[in-house]
Amino acid sequence: ADALQGGGVQRTSRQGRVGYYADAEALGQVWAEPRGLVLGKRHSYAWQREYRFAFAPKSSLRDGATTLTLTNADEVPEPPIQPTLRTLEIGDLRSITRVHRLN
Repeated sequence: ADALQGGGVQRTSRQGRVGYYADAEALGQVWAEPRGLVLGKRHSYAWQREYRFAFAPKSSLRDGATTLTLTNADEVPEPPIQPTLRTLEIGDLRSITRVHRLN
């Protein structure tokens, strides 16, 4: 993860190609670490061939910083840190992207 400075708070980023996993793996290794949460997705979405960027307060993306809690869908707790909206200007992506038309 790379360190970034923003608003007086040190932040980290993770980026890379998304890894696609079988549904049976979701609650195990994939969700155990921030890399799996940020760069993992169910295999049924593999056709999307995504590349992702994630930014967070420094400790959030550190390996070992996550915990897994199973809850009833009717009792979902508020996240401990409320997200802050940020704008990331990345420019023209036409040379590195492809449009998939869905019928």
